[in-house]
Amino acid sequence: MKKAIAKQLRQLAESLPPLYIDKVMGTKITGAELLKNSQDNPSKDIDENAIYKQKYLTRVPVNHYNNLKSGYKSVGPSIVSQYMQAVKSVVEQLKLEEETKLNNIQNQENADTGNP
Repeated sequence: MKKAIAKQLRQLAESLPPLYIDKVMGTKITGAELLKNSQDNPSKDIDENAIYKQKYLTRVPVNHYNNLKSGYKSVGPSIVSQYMQAVKSVVEQLKLEEETKLNNIQNQENADTGNP
């Protein structure tokens, strides 16, 4: 990929709104730490000296530049407009969900106070 194209993709990626995805991450934890963290419900199967994998769910930002770059390499220039349309539709969906939540909260508050 030429530097000029990479630069344009980077500028485009920086202009896009931040989006987040839920991702399963993992870390290693010793049996002793695991037992210490679960004192309320200790398990007899945990070896204090063993190392265990612990998975957790976290929100991470979408890397628009990497998505655009890999898409450009595999599909070509047409992916840019497709990616932009996908981001636009996700943002619109998020706005709609947010408006729905706000309306539900307002309706609940009105119901609680007796206002129509």
